[in-house]
Amino acid sequence: MRAFAILLFVLGLIASATGASAHASLVASDPADGAILRAPPASVVLRFNESVSPLAFKLIDAAGGAHDGLNAVPSGETITITPPAELPRGTQTLSYRIVSADGHPVGGVVAFSIGMPGGASVARSEGDRWRAGAIWALRLLQLSGLIAGVGGVYFLGWVAPAAATRPLSRQIGAMLALGGLAACISIGLQGLDLLDQPLSALASLPPWRAGAGGLFGLAIALAVAAALLGAGSLAARGLGWRRFLAGLSLALLAGSFASTGHASAARPEWLTRPAVFLHVAGVSIWVGAFWPLLWLVRARSPLLAGALKRFSSHGLVVVPALIVAGVLLANVQLDAFARMAATAYGEILSAKLALVLALLALAGANLLVVTPAVARSGDGPARLIGRAITAEFLVAILILGLVSAWRFTPPPRALAAAAPPATRMVHVHGEHLMATLTLSPGRVGANRVHIDLLDGDFAPIAPREVTLTLSPVDRSIEEKVVQARAVDGAFEIDGLFVPVAGVWTLEVSAWMDDFTRIDLDDRLEFAN
Repeated sequence: MRAFAILLFVLGLIASATGASAHASLVASDPADGAILRAPPASVVLRFNESVSPLAFKLIDAAGGAHDGLNAVPSGETITITPPAELPRGTQTLSYRIVSADGHPVGGVVAFSIGMPGGASVARSEGDRWRAGAIWALRLLQLSGLIAGVGGVYFLGWVAPAAATRPLSRQIGAMLALGGLAACISIGLQGLDLLDQPLSALASLPPWRAGAGGLFGLAIALAVAAALLGAGSLAARGLGWRRFLAGLSLALLAGSFASTGHASAARPEWLTRPAVFLHVAGVSIWVGAFWPLLWLVRARSPLLAGALKRFSSHGLVVVPALIVAGVLLANVQLDAFARMAATAYGEILSAKLALVLALLALAGANLLVVTPAVARSGDGPARLIGRAITAEFLVAILILGLVSAWRFTPPPRALAAAAPPATRMVHVHGEHLMATLTLSPGRVGANRVHIDLLDGDFAPIAPREVTLTLSPVDRSIEEKVVQARAVDGAFEIDGLFVPVAGVWTLEVSAWMDDFTRIDLDDRLEFAN
């Protein structure tokens, strides 16, 4: 009991550390986030790093008015939204919620301004931690029940058929029922997450409808079917039927995980989906054997030595395949080894790998030391292997707890694909002229500068010539004057080079005609 108390405590820490991030990410938008426009756009285009489906969109205009039910047209990785034709001057904030290719909801905000920034805004949601905790707990119950249950059915069908006593079959059947029930309840929780609703809305119908759709609904259907076929295998009388139903149950469970999730949705899918299938099947065969073996140990069954020997022969094939599939998937998701310590996904993977190494060490000791000793008979070795299997079982549950937390962590490949170039925006105001400078990346080195100009009444203006003067505040080096080129009513500089870090003065000079020049200046600190 002490071991289970410690296990629950550690799993609680995992759950409390879980955040509610999603897996698809916004790559770009048109208008760009932070853009200043002369007139309301005819459409807003959101481009993500993978295929997405629309859920809900709301635009809060500069006057605080809310516009729901916006028309949204998906097309692969992009969604085109039609905003209201009439919008007040100031900042408009578009709140979006979509479903990514891995079946997980994604929320975010894009803001653009008409004229100059100002007006109402939308607070970015931090997510519902209670809802996230419930999703994690149900995910852990689903994984534990189905993997242990379906794997236990496989063990009784293919490894030790003679061990399929009624009490043991009932216990494995209870695991299948627990996993299947958790899978069914997760439909409603998925719907709450999709619709961004609190746990109190679980009693209503819309979340269940939303959760049952798409690939997530297919995955749950396959998982429940796997549990039902596993129960059928336990009830079957002939060994042939038991093995057939056990194998089919294992295939459906692995197919459930391969049908959705951020690992299976990674490209190339022809490689990642089979890898997920193989990985889940291997984990189920390995973890599913723990409970039946413990049963045989506690019952002091003479079948223990033979079951251990046959399971060891299975392990020599299953474990290497499991490791190969796991390494392949980790390589795809990480995108680069350096991201292991730089992301929440990598931190969870690091912890999982440490536990897997511990599990492999225990399994190796059982294979090389304890199993031969049990084969030579004796209660002492049997009790020793019982403790070792209990340790393996507890470590496996911890691993499943970590895997369940991946539901909330975007893989590094998604973060890498979604990371836009860094930009810095500077607003410079004068009595007769206002300028917005967007610098990419806004640090020491070469920078691209985009300049939007408005007059004192927030109307766009078109000066004859615009120059930008860059000079260090301490006057340690000479100033640099660069002429901007006109581009679609704005002005741009392709290569403004900032030589050293420090505080610099940026001065915008707009020649309205041969005799009139308006100057604006501001200070900006550049870092390496």
